[in-house]
Amino acid sequence: MGYAEAGFVERGGRGMSGHRDAEHGTLGAGDLRCGDLKGGDTAHSDPRPGSAAAAPSSDILELGEQIATLAAHIHSATHRLLVMLAEFDRRGGWKARGHASCAHWLSFRTGIDMGAAREKVRAARASVCRTLVTLLQPRLAGPFR
Repeated sequence: MGYAEAGFVERGGRGMSGHRDAEHGTLGAGDLRCGDLKGGDTAHSDPRPGSAAAAPSSDILELGEQIATLAAHIHSATHRLLVMLAEFDRRGGWKARGHASCAHWLSFRTGIDMGAAREKVRAARASVCRTLVTLLQPRLAGPFR
């Protein structure tokens, strides 16, 4: 499911970044100002839970729900990426194209910074180790049969 189908595209073709997509043109420098954002003047509102501030409107509650849903999709996709990356690394898929490491391949193939690529590979390997420890823990705790 894409962002549009999940309801993450605002009216007017604007996506989550606030920029319009190619179909609707791009925003100019003066098209969006901080004062244009909903939420009003923060100097007079109390952000603490349970404060005497007015109850949030349904549109801001819906925006909060959309943020939480998008975050869940991102977390899920990140987990899937790490699982796939760990398998790709384990099978040496990065060697076929002559890359020095899985992180080098990931940086080349996806365009992310080398530091970020190394961190993703490290996290992918660590997640595999955590999974193995979780699976083996019951056997390690008790006597072998």
